[in-house]
Amino acid sequence: MKLIEIQRFRSPWLWAILILVNLPVQALGLRQLFGGMTIGDQPVPDGVMIFIMLIPLTILLLFLCTYLKISYDEERLEVRYFPFQTKQFSYADIDEMKIITYSPFLDYGGWGIRWNFDSWAYIVTGNQGISLKMKNGKKYLIGIQNAAMYQEMIGDFNRRD
Repeated sequence: MKLIEIQRFRSPWLWAILILVNLPVQALGLRQLFGGMTIGDQPVPDGVMIFIMLIPLTILLLFLCTYLKISYDEERLEVRYFPFQTKQFSYADIDEMKIITYSPFLDYGGWGIRWNFDSWAYIVTGNQGISLKMKNGKKYLIGIQNAAMYQEMIGDFNRRD
């Protein structure tokens, strides 16, 4: 497999939101658990507080470890959206492959593994993607950062027939 790219969530606004949500939850939870100060007149039990603290922390850690890896060889294109899904697209099953410009929010409602009632999309960042139309009619979009890096793969695909 020839590795093309690995994408991670790097948007400053995303990390600002994740951190700003985490900080007060963790601070208040630690204050109750170890500081001896309760939150409100009827504080939640410590076990519930730990659970409440784990929710935003788990989401933060999930964003830290999630990545989109795109690679290909002579037979297929592989998309790994870790830790959720790996999808392989055999060139024999692809009818059309091209690079497009799209809006993650307007066309797919955001980032991640998305469905817009027409196609599946694997999006982490950016507004360029590889559009795949399969011979069985299914459609996919794979978000990419640098279209020039994919010209060789698309050229090889178009020369196959």
